[in-house]
Amino acid sequence: MKTNLIKKEFTIQQIKTNHEIYLERIAFYKKLGFDHIKARKNVLKQIDQTDYKNILEIGTGKGYLSTLLAKKYNDVVSLDINQEDLEIAAMNAAYEKVQNNIAFILQNCEELNYKPQSFDAVISVFTFHHLDKPFQVVNEMLRIFKHNLIISDFNNNGIKIIERAHASQNRHHKYANHQFNILPCYLKEKGYSFIETEDEWQKIYVIERM
Repeated sequence: MKTNLIKKEFTIQQIKTNHEIYLERIAFYKKLGFDHIKARKNVLKQIDQTDYKNILEIGTGKGYLSTLLAKKYNDVVSLDINQEDLEIAAMNAAYEKVQNNIAFILQNCEELNYKPQSFDAVISVFTFHHLDKPFQVVNEMLRIFKHNLIISDFNNNGIKIIERAHASQNRHHKYANHQFNILPCYLKEKGYSFIETEDEWQKIYVIERM
């Protein structure tokens, strides 16, 4: 299992330039109807506990959720397989001065070297559709969460906006799988109860340890 803690040092100018790109990206998606920060805050609303000691994020991306988590919790671990994204996320955290609250780790999440119920909460946002083996990753999340597990991904409206955004830049949004719609059935088969909520862009599943 490949793991690598991202501890790269960044200059003040790198952090500033990265933040400017971040603001441009946020504004670009807002014009198309997708609010990155609001969507992630809608996920955070599903956690009503402030005394959790540690949080695990599966799928760092650019670190939008990581930074929000680190403003609320002192021990956040965030995993991703893309080193470039992890470095961008680390700069986003540095800009908000919460980098010491987050461990950004380069790691495949199909097999995690954590003991059962290692984290008070495990969260994965807009990552499921990127996973080659999504239910293997879900099994790992189910194994290591102690109190809350939250998994969200785009609904139909969210998918349309993201695809429109990528098309406008002559890019294509990659999907490793289209199996998010069967997640509820999978959780039921595993014996887990959950709450399903939805906003303009995503479906959110909240699982609690009984």
